[in-house]
Amino acid sequence: TAVMAHLFADPATRRVVVEPDVGNKAVHALNAAVGFEVVGEITKPEKRALLSVCTRAAFEAATEGAAR
Repeated sequence: TAVMAHLFADPATRRVVVEPDVGNKAVHALNAAVGFEVVGEITKPEKRALLSVCTRAAFEAATEGAAR
């Protein structure tokens, strides 16, 4: 949450994109908790990844009332 708040502190930041390993369920849960939405699986040279995007609005909705 702190990292996302820092990224969105810049008004020019419209969204954050991540691509954690498909098997990293712990990170998927953390990402979902701060508003990331899964776009789909992608293949990178080094791994299968879960492409996810978090918009400013999704982050604010997911963390409403959370201490930052």
